[in-house]
Amino acid sequence: MRDDGLWSEIDKLMDDKQVEAAQARFCEAWDRYTEETIREAGVEREGDRAGDELFRSSAGYIGRAIAPIMIGLHRHGHRLDAIEARLAAVEKSGDGGFRYRQIWSDDQSYVPGDFVTLSGSMWACIRETQDRPGSSADCGWKLCVKSVRGRDGRDHDAEIRELTRRLDALEMRWK
Repeated sequence: MRDDGLWSEIDKLMDDKQVEAAQARFCEAWDRYTEETIREAGVEREGDRAGDELFRSSAGYIGRAIAPIMIGLHRHGHRLDAIEARLAAVEKSGDGGFRYRQIWSDDQSYVPGDFVTLSGSMWACIRETQDRPGSSADCGWKLCVKSVRGRDGRDHDAEIRELTRRLDALEMRWK
């Protein structure tokens, strides 16, 4: 199917929220494409009008059925192109834009895309910095994953069980 400005027209109609008009415009182009295909393929035969009409009718039905799909694919294609361009820029910049730099260290510099752990939590660098994550509101870090277990992911379950046992023992004395 030739473009001949078809997609520009359809884009304008879609931008103006004229979905039915855009689909109708696609169907008109589809019908022209069907007629051209019939002529080029030499499908039309004298005396077989019923077959020709069945082919045209089927092609018209298919055109109406695929119009919303084709328009959607076309419009999403622009978005995909933009996403692919951004992805290519990230890939070209080095190692994909996400770098785990292990435990934060005060003798290191960090850039956006760096991730570190500190006190069991994970932090993402959002601007060039040497500041300690969480040291101030504008330190250059954003908390990604907050530790619920404590420093360095240490498990406090055993300590809690011991404290609970001791409290239970104290309660028994008061009874």
